[in-house]
Amino acid sequence: MSLVHSLKTLFAFLVSCAVTPLAAAMTVIHTEKSLYRNIVVYEEGGERCMSFTGRTQSARQTCLSLTDPNHFVFVYTKMMMGALYLQPNPKKILMIGLGGGVLPSALATVFPTANIDVVELDPAVVKVARQYFGFNPSSRVRVIEEDGRVFVKRAGKAGRQYDLIMLDAFDHEYIPEHLLTQEFLFEVKALLPADGVLAANTFPAAGCTATNRQPMKRYSGLSTTFVSS
Repeated sequence: MSLVHSLKTLFAFLVSCAVTPLAAAMTVIHTEKSLYRNIVVYEEGGERCMSFTGRTQSARQTCLSLTDPNHFVFVYTKMMMGALYLQPNPKKILMIGLGGGVLPSALATVFPTANIDVVELDPAVVKVARQYFGFNPSSRVRVIEEDGRVFVKRAGKAGRQYDLIMLDAFDHEYIPEHLLTQEFLFEVKALLPADGVLAANTFPAAGCTATNRQPMKRYSGLSTTFVSS
């Protein structure tokens, strides 16, 4: 069995190790302290961005081009959409982590009949995504304000399945630890049909360190366990 076939029946593992620094000169248009984080929305160089860290830090959760909202500012979003080469016609899509809503908005446009569930822990992020980044939930783009692991566990017990799952949940430092365990990945895998695809953003806020390479080993182990013939 070829590697491509194995990936198609299991997941697309997408990772980038490049970080674009956040410049100091900017116009802050919104700040908010939620229960989970400090949210900063700013504009700079023709882009509107969301950060969970502050004005002088390097991590940016979302950036939107003010002149071309359909343009993907981040390379990782283009890589995540590359999962569509393996699952070109998803009917049911699950996203863990909202950010500014760039990916679910793009998927809703590309697949106008698909049902998309977006799970976001922080209600403040949902509000900011709607107000500043043009994210519009609808009858087929449903937002669930809940911890991603809790949602996945409940969805598994309910027997739900998704053709495409995208993991894109980050706090101000990196992926929350409870969303990095192999147990969680097994629970996610259970939501996929035989031809389902999982795309995971493991974009490291601190560069390619040994710690940030650990998730790759966990995904690799999952792939080895669930190779299908």
